[in-house]
Amino acid sequence: MLTKAKHLYEFGGFRLDCAEKVLLRDGKSLPITPKVFETLCVLVENAGHLLEKDELMQKIWEDRFVEESNLTFNVKMLRKALGDNAAHPMFIETVPRRGYRFIAEVKKVSGEGFRDNETVELFSPDGNGASNGNSAKLIVENLPDKKFFNEKPAGKILPSVNVISSIRSRPVLYSIVAIIIGTFLLTGFMLLKNSTSFSQRFGDINGNQRFLTVEKLTDSGNAQAATISPDGKLLAYYTTDGGKDTIWLRQLTTGKSVPIFSPPDERIHGLNFSPDGEYLYFSHQNKGEPSYLSRISILGGTPTKILSDFHGSYTFSPGGDKIAFVRHDETGSVVMIADADGRNERQAFASPKPRHIISVAWSPDGKSIAYCVGNGRYDGGGMDYGIFEFNLAGGTEKSLTDYKWNYLGTIEWLPDKSGMLVTAREKADGFDQIWRLSVPDGRAEPITNSTESLELRGASADFSRIVAQLEFLNSSIWVASKDDLSNAQPIAKAQWDMAWTADGKIIFPARETIKTGIWLTNPDGSDKKQITAEDSLERSPTVSPDGRFVAFVSTRNGRQNIWRMNADGGNQTQLTNGEGENNPTFTPDGQSVVFNAIKGGSLWKVSVEGGDATQLSAEKSLRISISPDAAKFAYFGRKDNKRKLLIKSFPECNLLLEFEVIGNLASPPTIVWTKDGKSLIYNNHDSSFVGNLWQQSLYGGEPQKLTNFTSDQIYNFGFSPDGNWLALVRGSRNRDAVLLKGFK
Repeated sequence: MLTKAKHLYEFGGFRLDCAEKVLLRDGKSLPITPKVFETLCVLVENAGHLLEKDELMQKIWEDRFVEESNLTFNVKMLRKALGDNAAHPMFIETVPRRGYRFIAEVKKVSGEGFRDNETVELFSPDGNGASNGNSAKLIVENLPDKKFFNEKPAGKILPSVNVISSIRSRPVLYSIVAIIIGTFLLTGFMLLKNSTSFSQRFGDINGNQRFLTVEKLTDSGNAQAATISPDGKLLAYYTTDGGKDTIWLRQLTTGKSVPIFSPPDERIHGLNFSPDGEYLYFSHQNKGEPSYLSRISILGGTPTKILSDFHGSYTFSPGGDKIAFVRHDETGSVVMIADADGRNERQAFASPKPRHIISVAWSPDGKSIAYCVGNGRYDGGGMDYGIFEFNLAGGTEKSLTDYKWNYLGTIEWLPDKSGMLVTAREKADGFDQIWRLSVPDGRAEPITNSTESLELRGASADFSRIVAQLEFLNSSIWVASKDDLSNAQPIAKAQWDMAWTADGKIIFPARETIKTGIWLTNPDGSDKKQITAEDSLERSPTVSPDGRFVAFVSTRNGRQNIWRMNADGGNQTQLTNGEGENNPTFTPDGQSVVFNAIKGGSLWKVSVEGGDATQLSAEKSLRISISPDAAKFAYFGRKDNKRKLLIKSFPECNLLLEFEVIGNLASPPTIVWTKDGKSLIYNNHDSSFVGNLWQQSLYGGEPQKLTNFTSDQIYNFGFSPDGNWLALVRGSRNRDAVLLKGFK
């Protein structure tokens, strides 16, 4: 924590007051978030001296455990605020592998406070320190949890709060400002003490100020499909424990939760209250069977099945007597309407392929249904998702906005039909956020700016309370000896993927801040360094057999394409430029990279030198693994309407062998050939989502379990070049409920 400095500091046109937490440039304040501000103060107070990373992190975060990436992010934000350049620094110098040094000339001045008529803004959410008039202004931020919202919320510039107008007496000004700051600090202390309530300002699309209060309702990481009752008093969600799903009901005023139903041998997929709040509707299914929609009283009891052959989103008519829902078939998506008890099904409208309907929302006046439509897989990077409205009486469709997204999810009309809220992802390398779409002008902009995915799940009838699901991946690289595969130890945080380099290091994607870059580390976690640093999503690294090249996926050009670089990160070259590609792997001779097209999952090959790609198979063949002799490849695909382990010739793609699958496969699993080419090792998980490794001999027989982990899923794995070590990416997807209040 910072000590309250008794001096002001001036450097390069800036003036810094660490005690009052204000940074000025040419007399105007700069918006800067608290931890970034603390970083600046520590650097300036030690100007000219090298601060080791550990020392700097200790001064800023004291004894709290944080990763080095947090410090890197703070310095990056400081450089942006100061207009500094890391390659040619004027203020902050990076000393490789050691730390940072503030190199600008710093002058200490009298600590008498700010000059008369200076505009003071302690925080401005849009990064713009604009002011108007000569009045003193104050914006105070109640610190949000960084999991929810990053330092720069989306929306328009917030109007500043005019606290004092034309006051020229410095003592009076100080007294009033001190009272206001003290009040907010006390409020912030109480919020942090409870660790459940956080605040954040947002810009209203109409230019009015809106203050959203953010409250985390659950912290187990196991609260799924949360939704809120129409009166805003009850929260419903389900948990998964030991492979068993249980629906819970929580009274928001008391925080008390009670289980109301746990289906035997079935999985739950979604929850919604009926418009009168008397029932909970939920979708569920047995493995390999169609989904059902059922309802149960909020008092518990036996559920009643309402709909069968049910494929996802549904919505109630304003009076609650009808339900509209989506079915998918070989022709596309169909929106059906039935009575609330499931009777009298009839088709309302259809959306032929390649369009598919994601979600539906019945309008408050009952005359139309809004729906989100996609034209393909969202992870390719295309802006292919839009929002439409179907007039039930006239039978006509119209687009509600020209705006297109990379992905759309849940949609909800506002009560006055002035617009709607929707889960949306703007770009492939972004996170799901809650957006507001105005009707009829079609204006769209986000109302949240979370550093993790935030999905709209429901709202009270008056929208005074909105429930969202916060979702994030919590995974790490674990390393184990070949002699004790189940005794793995974590060495570094990682996102989804990993690969071994030819010299026995591990290459993997990890999040430095909001974006994911590719990193390199020793198997013991030492000498960790970043080798890609683009403002984009970088993942799925794979290493050529000779160790010269790394192929990986990047969104730096707006779509998810395959890139290649040298093993040290140099000479980064784009190999594909299609609509979206993933799952790269080298051929054993190292001359080509084989990959999937995201749309359809077809199999392609491109030279490591670039050029036109060649299609190997139009059949969906995700995440293949090529045998050591380059004669075969393996993947998990569908045959005879079952998911199987398939072995095909390479590159002809003729079926050679097939094996039945036991258990619940990850999607899609990683497959590794043994060095002799006689067996395949893959990851699988049980009904409790605990992942383990299994080995399947090509000569037949039951697969053999290789590990005995008792928690977490396995997302990727690989053996070291010498075969002595196993590295795995293990973890879980955490889901919690978040309450937003104050929406207008």
